[in-house]
Amino acid sequence: MNETLADARKFASHLIEEHALPFLSDRVDDLKLLLHDKLGHAVVDLAHNEAVGRMAFESLYEFLPAPVRLVVKREMFTRYCLENKTRILALLEPKA
Repeated sequence: MNETLADARKFASHLIEEHALPFLSDRVDDLKLLLHDKLGHAVVDLAHNEAVGRMAFESLYEFLPAPVRLVVKREMFTRYCLENKTRILALLEPKA
């Protein structure tokens, strides 16, 4: 059973990295507006406050393509983002 769960998490991580993150990365400006509207000044705490991060990543889930959302559930996406928060937040930084 644990092996099956580990395989499912690995598959979900692969889907997120290959499909969700590039999709979100292409929509950085829209995502920044969404996060600011949703979180206001709390967006500053995104990197340091797990509750704020959870709320932000749950909001980002809605922007994923439908086929990805069918396979990767909200909780799994949110957990992945929280575990990889530094990398995800780097996607939202302005590109030089």
